[in-house]
Amino acid sequence: MSSVIPSADQVAKREPRPTVDVPTVLRQGHQDIDRTIKQDTHRTRQTLIGCVGCSTFLWLVFTALVVLMLGFQYKGFNLSDAVAIAFVTTSLGTVLGLMAIGLRFFFSHGK
Repeated sequence: MSSVIPSADQVAKREPRPTVDVPTVLRQGHQDIDRTIKQDTHRTRQTLIGCVGCSTFLWLVFTALVVLMLGFQYKGFNLSDAVAIAFVTTSLGTVLGLMAIGLRFFFSHGK
């Protein structure tokens, strides 16, 4: 059994396939879906950053109350100086870190 390889003249040239044009209705449907997704994402980001902002505010109010209670020794409330300094500095660092992480996550540009 021998296989015959056709010459270049014998090979039929293929005609290019016709390009299929996507109807504009489908394109508009995809645009509507993209717009809806963007609106939902925006609403979710607004809600989540509101929650992060509220928790940050409450954390700072709590820290301020503890500092005021320490300063005025409210009902005998007392902490050692080292504990009070550690509490204030770690609270501030945590709150700022939480805001930075939240803002970076919620408002990052996707690739």
